[in-house]
Amino acid sequence: MASLRSLRAPLRAAAATAALALVMLLASACSTGEAGEPHEELAALSDRMSAATVELSFPWDEEAPADGGLAAPTATEGPGPGGTAIVGNTGGTGVSLRSGCADDLRIDGAWGDGVELTIVEFGADECAGWTYLSDGQTESWVRDEYLVDLSAPSAEGGGATVEDPLAGPFKRWTEQLLDGSGRAALLARHVPNSSEATPTAAFLRDLASDMQGLETELTAADPFALPACELARGRLGDAAGDLEALATALARFFDGSTRETGEATAAADRYLETQEQAAASVNECLGGNA
Repeated sequence: MASLRSLRAPLRAAAATAALALVMLLASACSTGEAGEPHEELAALSDRMSAATVELSFPWDEEAPADGGLAAPTATEGPGPGGTAIVGNTGGTGVSLRSGCADDLRIDGAWGDGVELTIVEFGADECAGWTYLSDGQTESWVRDEYLVDLSAPSAEGGGATVEDPLAGPFKRWTEQLLDGSGRAALLARHVPNSSEATPTAAFLRDLASDMQGLETELTAADPFALPACELARGRLGDAAGDLEALATALARFFDGSTRETGEATAAADRYLETQEQAAASVNECLGGNA
């Protein structure tokens, strides 16, 4: 079983963000002389969520987990700008041309399977998992999973380091989900019926909105050619929806709409189940594509 030392970067980032909010709220409570304890059932819910997230491992993790999970893939030398790529893995539908690295930025035109393209730029940050290419007349962003047969660039000096192209979007989606899970776990430990309660409810509604956005993005994303990856996309969307429901249930408790924790506990049970299924599907998608 993984120890707390095996927390991955996304969870550490989520903890840092939510911990800052927690410190500020606790300081506010102390300044008004308030004292209290987290709700016992919600504290147990928080512990379960944290423990379940620590157990997860993915191919992009920095180090191989001791319990035999998937190790991080070894990066290989691939092409830099000036190299070529061929459209494929689309099931014969080809790829739409886009003005930017987003599914909703389609423009007129498409490239069919088998079209050879010149690499202009590898995507980074919000464009991670995309590549900017040219056919000599038209340029467009294309998701990396629809590019095959990458060739070395003709210019001297070698190419950039590239990893499994499918890892880009799945890493981003999974990190967003785990960030949300970490925020929910920490906010659930706040003290009800105190000065923390109202801002905690607001933070939780923000979280619910973020997860609704993630679910919408996953639903709208182009289908994957690999069935295992398409299943992973669907399960990540399900997990985002269940985390939205959990955040909403917790917000209702902290704003006083309900004094019962049963709704939140049931939502947490559903979320933890779908989180586990989504993680297994992501690892199957990326492991099967290796």
